[in-house]
Amino acid sequence: MTSTDISNRRKVRPRETLESFWQAVEPILQSVFDSPEVPPKDLDYKAFSSVYTKCYDYTTSPQTTEVRELQATAEGSPSISNQPVSEPGSAAALVLPPPSYRRIDEFFAERAKIIYDNSPGPTTSLLDLARYVLVQFAQFSGATSITSRLLRYLERYVINQLIYEGHGWSTVGIQSNNTLKKMTQKQVLERDRKLERWGYKKDADNNLGTRQDVESWAEAGSSLDRIVPIKSLAFRRLRVAFLEPLLADQGRLVLAIGELLDPNKYQEVEVFDEGKLILGLRDVFRGCGIAPDNSLRVKLELYKAKDTPS
Repeated sequence: MTSTDISNRRKVRPRETLESFWQAVEPILQSVFDSPEVPPKDLDYKAFSSVYTKCYDYTTSPQTTEVRELQATAEGSPSISNQPVSEPGSAAALVLPPPSYRRIDEFFAERAKIIYDNSPGPTTSLLDLARYVLVQFAQFSGATSITSRLLRYLERYVINQLIYEGHGWSTVGIQSNNTLKKMTQKQVLERDRKLERWGYKKDADNNLGTRQDVESWAEAGSSLDRIVPIKSLAFRRLRVAFLEPLLADQGRLVLAIGELLDPNKYQEVEVFDEGKLILGLRDVFRGCGIAPDNSLRVKLELYKAKDTPS
C-alpha cells in the first residue's frame, strides 16, 4: 500500500463517536461476561479484530481528540466517583478520565452489581456464600482478562499515557508529553515504598507475589478517581460493588470467614476443602485490592494451610 493509498484511506474513514464506539464494543463485552465458558465459543478472530479496529478508529478520530484531551486537567469538573481523591491538592488528582474510560468503568460497575444482587441470601449457609464468592471471582477474572486483551489498543495509547503522567494508583509519574521519559530516583523510591505496603519489596525473599501481581492489587485498591489498567479497573469495581457491601457492618462474608477460621466450626468440612476456601478468599481479597491492613485480610494472610492431600 502506497503512502497515497494510506492518505486516502484516512480521508474517507468514517467519523467515530463515543456512542458508535460503545454500540459496537458493548455487545461483545456483554457476551464475554455472560458466557459460562472462557473464552466464549463465539469470540473469534473477527470479533477481536473488530473491537481493536473500533478502539483505533475512536482513539485517533479527529472528532474524538481523546488523546489530546488527556493533556488538560479537569479542575472544577466532577470526578467519576464521590470518593475523595487519593492525594488532595495534587495536580495529578485533578484529571478527568476520558469518556471511553468512564464508560468502561460504568460497565464493570454494572457487572459487579449483578454479581452482588445474585449473592446467596440469609436463608443459605455461610459456606455457600464463600463458595459463591470464589466461583464469581474466577469467572469475573477470566472475562476481565479477555476484556483487557480486546481493549489493548485503548489501554496502550490512552490509559497508559495518563498513568505515565502521574494519574495512576501511586500518583508517581511524569507531567510531560514524553511518556518514554524515565522516572527520577526519588519517584522510583516513592513508588517502591508504596509497593512495600502491599507486599512487595525489592530483593526480599518473603514477598506475597511478583512485583506485577502486587502492583495490580494496589491498583485495584486505589480510590475510584485514580487511572488504572483495564484489569485493575474491573477488580476495583468488583471490590466496591460486590465485596465491600458483603463486608460492611459485620456482613455475611465477615461471618463466613470468621467461621472458616474458627477451628471449632465446620468440622464437617474436609480439611482440604476448608484450606481451599480460605486461601481462595485470600486471593480474592488480594486481587480486588482489599487493604493490606484490613483485619480480615490480615487473618487470611496469617492462615497456614493444614496438611492436605497432594
